[in-house]
Amino acid sequence: MSSVDGLAAVGLGGRGLLWAGEGSYGSEGFIARLTPDRNLTWAMFFTDSNPFTRIHLAGGTATFASTSGTRRTVHIEDPALPSAAPTLRARHAG
Repeated sequence: MSSVDGLAAVGLGGRGLLWAGEGSYGSEGFIARLTPDRNLTWAMFFTDSNPFTRIHLAGGTATFASTSGTRRTVHIEDPALPSAAPTLRARHAG
């Protein structure tokens, strides 16, 4: 079980907002969409992304970026739909 803290938000006018942040552990992050009255529409929780701190909205998609360089691009209406931009994972030189 984990709790979440919001670190970034982008308003969608009268359609609610996109929200992102961190879980209880440093490696955890989440992305979500809320209704105008702050009820949950959808959410995704990641155990190995690090906190999501940036949101870029472009038309009907949003790209969420974490402190580790993880990026998740989703359709804001239905994140299960394929997005136009690829989801990228940062690569670390080893």
